[in-house]
Amino acid sequence: PLDFKLVVGNAEPNPPENVQASSGYREVTVSWEDACCSEESLQYPATYYKVFRNGGYLTDVTRTFFIDNVPAGSEYCYTISAEDSYGTEGPKSEIKCAKGMYAPPATLSSDILKNTIALSWLSVNDVSGYHLYRNDSLIVETKDLSYLEKGLKFDTSYDYKIASYDKDGDDGPY
Repeated sequence: PLDFKLVVGNAEPNPPENVQASSGYREVTVSWEDACCSEESLQYPATYYKVFRNGGYLTDVTRTFFIDNVPAGSEYCYTISAEDSYGTEGPKSEIKCAKGMYAPPATLSSDILKNTIALSWLSVNDVSGYHLYRNDSLIVETKDLSYLEKGLKFDTSYDYKIASYDKDGDDGPY
């Protein structure tokens, strides 16, 4: 007699785990970990991942990250699903959201006279304004392209940084 054992692995892939979405200059990077397969499972490993943005299908990727080039200033939400070599798609991951960020001004110039500093910078298109920081503390929120600070202490070091911000007041990189 013919004797054989047949095991059909038709379990859908698990959703990816530890999904992260991080903001970057006019991009969002989404990363995740594969949640596949214990030795006892009947699952097949993921062949690729489906990326969804704001509920709609975006693309397929074979890596466990995706860089989405997006306009700055808006939030984008992502889910990921795994698909095996048989075309079985698993459930979507948890939703993670991030924004594309505006670039900082290209230059931050300074003119110093005694204990006064005049700072100026170039405009960044479409930003709502600029946050100017001294020693990592916000000192001014402005739409102007310059700032004058008087009364600085002599023999003191000051570190200035500037960031563009969006309509929600969220900073891009320095």
